[in-house]
Amino acid sequence: MGHEITTTIMLAITVGVLTQWISQRMRIPSILPLIVIGSLLGETYLHLIRPELLGGALETIVTLSIAVILFEGGLTLRLEDLRHAPVAVWRLLSFGALMTGVLTMLAARYVLGLDWAPSMLVGSILVVTGPTVVQPILRRVHLKPTLKSVLQWEGILIDPIGAIAAICLWELLVRTYGDGYSSALGLFRGYSLRLFLGVIIGIAGGYLLSKLLSNPRLSPSREEDFNNLLGLGGAMAVYGLSERLIPESGIVAVTVAGIVLGNLNPYGLRDMRHFKGQISLLLIGTLFILLAAQIDLRMLIYSSPRLWWFVILVILVIRPVSVLVSTIGTRLQLPEKLFVGLVGPKGIIAASIATIFVVQMADMGISGSERTLDAVYATILLSVAFAALAAKPLGWALKVLAPSKNGVCIVGANAFGRSLGKVLNENDIPVLLIDSNPMNCYLSESEGLRTYRGSAVDINVFEDIDFEEAGKVLAVTTNDEVNTLVC
Repeated sequence: MGHEITTTIMLAITVGVLTQWISQRMRIPSILPLIVIGSLLGETYLHLIRPELLGGALETIVTLSIAVILFEGGLTLRLEDLRHAPVAVWRLLSFGALMTGVLTMLAARYVLGLDWAPSMLVGSILVVTGPTVVQPILRRVHLKPTLKSVLQWEGILIDPIGAIAAICLWELLVRTYGDGYSSALGLFRGYSLRLFLGVIIGIAGGYLLSKLLSNPRLSPSREEDFNNLLGLGGAMAVYGLSERLIPESGIVAVTVAGIVLGNLNPYGLRDMRHFKGQISLLLIGTLFILLAAQIDLRMLIYSSPRLWWFVILVILVIRPVSVLVSTIGTRLQLPEKLFVGLVGPKGIIAASIATIFVVQMADMGISGSERTLDAVYATILLSVAFAALAAKPLGWALKVLAPSKNGVCIVGANAFGRSLGKVLNENDIPVLLIDSNPMNCYLSESEGLRTYRGSAVDINVFEDIDFEEAGKVLAVTTNDEVNTLVC
């Protein structure tokens, strides 16, 4: 038994890393080969990877891995990007998510023929999108800033919101099947309390962690490797504390902590983002191999046509309609709304939640557990394939691709640099100001300019700033040597 468990974990890590490396070299989304290879090594043919041997430990591995992945996602979100379309993002996270969940539930009930209980679970699970899929697509397809901002923020924030909704709904079903009293009011209270507590703990945790990393007295060594580990440990502490107070609130807390930490920009944040990104890649590959090993692809491929009609309905009808309705009156134009609606791939969060719940459904004797898992994984496969293949031609057809790289990176956020930046912004030219002076950065941000605090002579700074629109660099600092080095 111990030897088989070791083999399962070893193969999951090794195959997950190799698959992602090959996918990156071939420039294809890694989720598709991860699911196929994981299934072939598991339930479908070879039975080399047996996640069932892990027992309850699999759920623990999944939840902790999700916490790290969401924390890393939060680190990449910048509040200044939200200003492009704040109303659209919040509409998608509230009314849009609710509408998607309800319509998907009805489709699962009347198209797939599932009972109401599994239909409700399918609806809540497929609310989430996949930031681990969206981010690579955004790196490959250069979209307009507004559209890119909406997809980034929705992709990361919808995961904890959707996960908590699915968990609360599951608790309602458990009490119902267990002859316990339950109500919609109780469901709403549990959902709201988890969100509220998670946000509060996340803000406090992210702020304290930022102060700890930025204070030389508290972190005298200033060693990046140690700060990376401190950031990871802090994320786990935030998650654990929130879970201790109210179970299932930790994923919100750790996501918010990542957002707060990323926007406070403490010392060593760039290295921490790189470190967390590498950890997330490792965890994503391992999780997908372990979870997909429980899926029999033969059953999926030869399943009823109803399954594929359901998937097509979710991808091409339900998601677009929900986006169109929920974003009425926002800054998004019709082509942008259509793009957001059609590019909504599902990812690791949906797969993880579905796998955990399906096991519990089978233990409770709730019918439809296998078809529930098939519906989720089929939607993941087709939504990822469609988004990866159609994103660029769809962006071209809808004319939502960013123009040629006409952005200007201004080194020096002094008065002249800020004035120049405002003039360029007024003419719809993307601008990013870089300065190592905290006061200059503060003034620049207060004037609504996108700003990065750091040294422009650092060879790694242009990899970290995520300013893909940059086509020109202009140095206007008071130091001629710096200006010469930069240009």
